[in-house]
Amino acid sequence: MNHQLAKIAGPTIITFPLFLGGAAVHSQSGSPGRMLFAVWSGQTGKQPDSPILDPVALVTASGFEKKPRQFMTHSKKPTLTRDKNTLFGGSEIGAADVEAAVGISCESLTATVRPSVPLPNAQRALAATSIQGLRLHTNWRQPNTTGQRSEFLNAAAAYLTKKGVTGVLPSAIKLRSLRLTKVRLDGPNALVGSITFKDSTTKRNLFLVLGQGETHWDVDMASYHVTKDLEDYVDEAEEDFVDQLDLDSDGVDEIVTISYYYESWDYAIYKEKDGKWEKVYKGGGGGC
Repeated sequence: MNHQLAKIAGPTIITFPLFLGGAAVHSQSGSPGRMLFAVWSGQTGKQPDSPILDPVALVTASGFEKKPRQFMTHSKKPTLTRDKNTLFGGSEIGAADVEAAVGISCESLTATVRPSVPLPNAQRALAATSIQGLRLHTNWRQPNTTGQRSEFLNAAAAYLTKKGVTGVLPSAIKLRSLRLTKVRLDGPNALVGSITFKDSTTKRNLFLVLGQGETHWDVDMASYHVTKDLEDYVDEAEEDFVDQLDLDSDGVDEIVTISYYYESWDYAIYKEKDGKWEKVYKGGGGGC
């Protein structure tokens, strides 16, 4: 995997809906949809060092489809209309400009992008070719507290213990990222984050969504991966939060994540159905 940009940032709390070409994007079935992108912050000293736009999925009325390769090519600069719709935690705040198509690995459909609002703390964002069909809302992000970080680490340790891992202490767990938010207007607070626990023979990566109950935090969703090759990491899989957005306007935000593997990466979209989180899409990304 090309690490020059793929792991420069943690999860984000911003989205940048873009209007590329000014026309509707059509799915394989011919129905109109909107293209969903991830936006990565730039990193000084890397090439390119500006923010990157990376296609995630085509969002249609019937669900999600793999990105059409013809939608963004490296043969010409992607075009952008003057519509300005930048979202922060689901709220509209500004604009973004696509600059030039630039590959960052053997196979990728990435381009450089210039957001009018800088990504805070070198985080990621989402973008779309249209905001029609998206349910925008006020920003639900809040700073997490020391106590909430402790609760998250305790929940991660308990989960690993249930998976048969022995000797797991919260103090030995690396907290890669953590966000305090919620996924619906009248819903409880949620902690969304990822951790790594490593011993002499194994590395364990865990992505968790916790829902706040009356007396404790419940594990609403978990994605768990074990890495045993601690020399070359060819079996590595590390999943992190990208952002949340109500993609189907049903009142509940979907959760978008990015997963890194050995020399590649892709995205997943999770949707809450009947109180349970399901992975409804996996694709996009690139690699060698």
